[in-house]
Amino acid sequence: MVNSKHKGDKFERKVASILGDWWGFKFSRTPQSGGAHWLSDNNAVGDIVSPPQADFPLVIECKHRENWTIENIMLNNKEPHTWWEQVIKDSNRVQKVPCLIFTRNRANTFVALPYIEQVYNDIKDSEVPLLRTNFITQNIKKDKFYYDVLIITIDTLTNLSISYIKNHYKGLKTKPYKVVESETTKKNKNEDKVIDDLIDKI
Repeated sequence: MVNSKHKGDKFERKVASILGDWWGFKFSRTPQSGGAHWLSDNNAVGDIVSPPQADFPLVIECKHRENWTIENIMLNNKEPHTWWEQVIKDSNRVQKVPCLIFTRNRANTFVALPYIEQVYNDIKDSEVPLLRTNFITQNIKKDKFYYDVLIITIDTLTNLSISYIKNHYKGLKTKPYKVVESETTKKNKNEDKVIDDLIDKI
């Protein structure tokens, strides 16, 4: 447990350094108890934060875990899709774009971003690792949400220009391309409709 936390902390510091060098501002791990004077103004969420003047459009969630493979990503089982659910919630809170950065020992560091066709087309001829897949998340009522996701390495991300990222991702609203409602949700909707119909008749 302690070793896992140590790996996670070390990975967050490494990612903060890489992103800061790329973007030209100091990026930091999100303090657990405040610490940076601009946090309240920045609506800090995720694992890595930047100062407001950086105008950074992404919310970063970092994961250094051992119990996942590319197969888990393709089959939507185990953890990667639950990490995406976490960063989706955080990014929606501050109206930014989710960005999941994840790795394991002796593996590349991967980045998951919302799929944009133009970004995919611009990268695909560059002879770098590139994957389009979907992440499926689920709420407490068992409704399923399907997200179109682009997976690249952190080197590919940081080789893109700042203006390119801003042009394509700043202001992007991340929404599922499909929602499958559970039986519970359908039942509740039907009950609500019956109540509304009764009220209309009063």
